[in-house]
Amino acid sequence: MIPLADAISDSRAMAGRCLRRSLRDPEAFFTALIMPIILMLLFVYIFGGDLNTGGKYVDYVVPGLIVLCAGFGAGTTAVAVAGRTCAS
Repeated sequence: MIPLADAISDSRAMAGRCLRRSLRDPEAFFTALIMPIILMLLFVYIFGGDLNTGGKYVDYVVPGLIVLCAGFGAGTTAVAVAGRTCAS
């Protein structure tokens, strides 16, 4: 079993690597930040008025957007891993 100090140290190292990589690819970084905001505004304020759900439409949109963004992130990660695997 890994001691807590080692786990924290490993987590900090991985977070630092991810942050440095994100700074090298600002397009992906801003896409990951801006896409959920734009989709939320699009679905709630533009399409939300046209649908009667019997409650707040945002309650239906938020879980879907969370899954959508998680899938987008997983897809991006899969492409990056496949690219590294094929290049080696």
